[in-house]
Amino acid sequence: MCGIFFICSKTGIFTDESIRRILSNFKLLKRRGPDQYALTIVGNCIIGFQRLAINDTSSNGMQPFQLGESFTMCNGEIYNYDDLKSEYLNILKSKSDCEVLPHMISHYGIEKTVQLLDGVFAIAHINTTAKTVSLARDRIGVKPVFYGESDMFFAAASEAKALDGLSLPNIQQLKPGSIVTYEYDTYIFQSVSNVSSVLNVSSVSSVSYEESRETIRRLLIRAVQKRMTSDRDIGCLLSGGLDSSIIASILANEMQKNGKKLRTFSVGFPDSTDIIYARQVAAHIQSDHQEYLIKYEDALQRIEDVVKATETYDTTTIRASTPMYLLCEWINKNFPDKVIFSGEGSDELFCGYLYFHNAPNAQEAHTDSLRLVNELYQYDVLRADRCTAGNGLEFREPFLDKDLVDFVVAMDPSYKIPSTHESTIFEKTILREAFSTDLPDPVAWRRKAAFSDAVSSSEKPWYQWIHEYVKNDKNDKNDITDYGGTTESNYYKTLFYKYFKDYKPTIPLWLPRWCNVGSEPSATVLNVYNKNEH
Repeated sequence: MCGIFFICSKTGIFTDESIRRILSNFKLLKRRGPDQYALTIVGNCIIGFQRLAINDTSSNGMQPFQLGESFTMCNGEIYNYDDLKSEYLNILKSKSDCEVLPHMISHYGIEKTVQLLDGVFAIAHINTTAKTVSLARDRIGVKPVFYGESDMFFAAASEAKALDGLSLPNIQQLKPGSIVTYEYDTYIFQSVSNVSSVLNVSSVSSVSYEESRETIRRLLIRAVQKRMTSDRDIGCLLSGGLDSSIIASILANEMQKNGKKLRTFSVGFPDSTDIIYARQVAAHIQSDHQEYLIKYEDALQRIEDVVKATETYDTTTIRASTPMYLLCEWINKNFPDKVIFSGEGSDELFCGYLYFHNAPNAQEAHTDSLRLVNELYQYDVLRADRCTAGNGLEFREPFLDKDLVDFVVAMDPSYKIPSTHESTIFEKTILREAFSTDLPDPVAWRRKAAFSDAVSSSEKPWYQWIHEYVKNDKNDKNDITDYGGTTESNYYKTLFYKYFKDYKPTIPLWLPRWCNVGSEPSATVLNVYNKNEH
């Protein structure tokens, strides 16, 4: 992960006070890029970059990359870099996968460049001659970028906190798959365009179930392989659920080919149900397994830090982010691993949530799956980015691979809905079958258990501990503002607005479909949930 930052003055003037504030805000991105930083004034703009060095750890890979009067920064990974670089071999000065971008933008323009990329990215391109700035974001929104405008400034950064307090009244995320170009001397947005989307699928594939299953296996293995390029140590989060277990299994096998042993990481409270399954997987794949057991009291005390770090007040996101953030913090302090694989995106892509058992039909399940993928940047992808980047780690997401997503989205919807295996109905059956021989049976055929629930006991899930904590007068929660939600959601929103004044997002409450659950997003309240299966 890295942190990009720039602010362009429409008048070309920065007062001493504004520079002090800008510098203070820029430093808020240091957690994303603890290895190197650069901050420079170029024309009407102050450009800053906080670097976590992954590919080419030398200073040659430091950004921004300058080409003539243009400056380019990218927080991301370009997985088809080896194919793209051939045209520019004689002029590239580093082994950074991002250095090819300014040359491509100069040759093709930013829109065509983005269409040629296979990767995850947030790109900022500043042309000081044309006095334009362009921002681009990958189609899933794995890498974040925010921007805002005032009468005096146009600015952008990897996180909203770096813009908040700069008197930018309308801070917003750049939507996934979008490009925005702005003329900062004429105050004109040249364009806001969506150049790529997972929703642009017009037909259903005629590939058979058996061939689809084998293709999923091949594409996911390839997705892991292409994400293994790194000059830093690689690790993997392992919850004990199906998705992270599959990724860990593939990764361990690939590393063993090179004589290396994968390190896996699990987190849970002492009575966690996930921890047991994670141990089984670790033993099966022979990983160097590390467990971080946390106390409920400690986790509750860190919720405020998590709200600030994740920049959200969504209930299920905060519940899941708290143990994940603590785990990533622990990894950063105790291990050399900087590139961290995880299983985010599978449930959205493969109709994996328990509520899909209640879907009226395959087509409606497919439609909702597309909605979930399209909204990932507001929920699980946001969680994964902030929890890892907030602790100086790089997040890798094989289930969100471009080729895999395109294939699964176009696949016959009936292949994805819950189906029967040995008299039991399972979600993600096609994915389980594709990798069942790589995992212990109890894991391969374990019903879906949400991370925010299975990190704790099935008798008293994590969210119930939060409810008790928030409602306990002894914890000085009497100043919670009533925003019209539950006490828990009001608590998160109160904490959020304690730190964010200018950034005012509208975040829909994540809730399961086709279930009468009121305002409680936990899967443990669904009619299809059985605690004895988890």
